[in-house]
Amino acid sequence: SMYTDDSVGGKSRFQVLKEELIKLQREHPGVVAVYSFSDYCEIRENGNPELYGSMTNLTGALDYVRQKWDDSFVTFVVISDGEPDDKRSALDCAARFKCKIDTIFVGPENDRDGRNFLEQLSKAGHGQHQDDFRVAQLAAKIETLLLASGG
Repeated sequence: SMYTDDSVGGKSRFQVLKEELIKLQREHPGVVAVYSFSDYCEIRENGNPELYGSMTNLTGALDYVRQKWDDSFVTFVVISDGEPDDKRSALDCAARFKCKIDTIFVGPENDRDGRNFLEQLSKAGHGQHQDDFRVAQLAAKIETLLLASGG
């Protein structure tokens, strides 16, 4: 679903997402770290995420960032279409976090399963869920979550 045109100048959701994350990292230097995940997870120091087009190993990504950051005062924001490889495993992993996990749904408007999963993930991670927006307002929604968590 990330390749879908989001009616923002004919760009895909992913292209708009990239632009929003780069903008957010530029406006909040040192506050926002961007990680891309698929089969594996990696930090994107320039704020420019990559879309690998393969599997969606959300559990592996959560485990990766939990090991690096979970003992700090960090809020994680998972931006997804809500379609990981193993939903149960991802929910179990989120429940082990000390830090809060917020979620933002960026999938198709009619995808209740993806939305419901991300709502469950944010509850398991004691965070908030956002899904009433278009991808073009992603930076504003992340800023709202950052302010709510004191970031």
